[in-house]
Amino acid sequence: MKKLVLGLVVFLLSLNGKAQEGGLFWRLTSAEGKQSYLFGTYHLMGSDFVKEDRPEVLSAFESSESLVVETVIDSTKLPSMMSYYVMPKHSIEALVSEEDYTLLKEKLEPVMGAPLKALDKLKPAVLSTAYTLHVMQKATPDSLQREGLPLDLFFADQGKRNHKVIHTLESMEEQMEVLMNSQTPEEQMKELLRLVKEEQGTFEDAQNLVAAYISDDLSRIEGLGEDYEEVSGNMDALIVKRNRNWIPKLKKILNEGNSFIAVGALHLSGEEGLVELLRAEGFKLEAL
Repeated sequence: MKKLVLGLVVFLLSLNGKAQEGGLFWRLTSAEGKQSYLFGTYHLMGSDFVKEDRPEVLSAFESSESLVVETVIDSTKLPSMMSYYVMPKHSIEALVSEEDYTLLKEKLEPVMGAPLKALDKLKPAVLSTAYTLHVMQKATPDSLQREGLPLDLFFADQGKRNHKVIHTLESMEEQMEVLMNSQTPEEQMKELLRLVKEEQGTFEDAQNLVAAYISDDLSRIEGLGEDYEEVSGNMDALIVKRNRNWIPKLKKILNEGNSFIAVGALHLSGEEGLVELLRAEGFKLEAL
């Protein structure tokens, strides 16, 4: 059960099927011979990772004319996003026993910097997100940390600065719908309680995850995702459906060529991953 921390990590890398050959970086070629690149990100990894560890990825990005990311943060929409974070008909306290509420206070108040009572109407998924980020950051050894903007933000920021055409695969609203509404408040609370009760066991997994990412081991990352699937069964909403929704958009962009695609690493692997789905659409994919 120590794999429960991977619930958030699935999004942070945000699998299905057999282990995937290859790693995080792929060259895609259309039927007409036009080339693009696909790179799997880890949303907590700093941009120094591609600058220092994967210069070939940075080179492919810099030479591309267009950029594809999952979504782009629009600061003007942030106030309206609050509606996704709250649950008007439920409360944290009403969803748990007195004993579990005491445990949540102990674990979450230092992380959130506020009394749990003040957070009573937040969806448990919001608290799971904050808590998992806290655990992941504590568990990542200094030797594996990389500075700079998180990879997805780095690519979006640099793409804008370099006047690239930027395509998004989903809106902020669509992404929030998946993160905050794919489970009921009761299901979210069940996951949150499992997470805080298994804190100690998450550290080794977090270290293994970052090490697997830095070593370009997509199969190992996929295995961690499969562990989460066994626990939560929530992979269909987080990965599979989104991948299928993205394919029509990606086909059009890839047929134009010279694009760089940056999405969470777990979207790449497995029978329902982007690598196999794009191959089924006639694109040639080569692991780099």
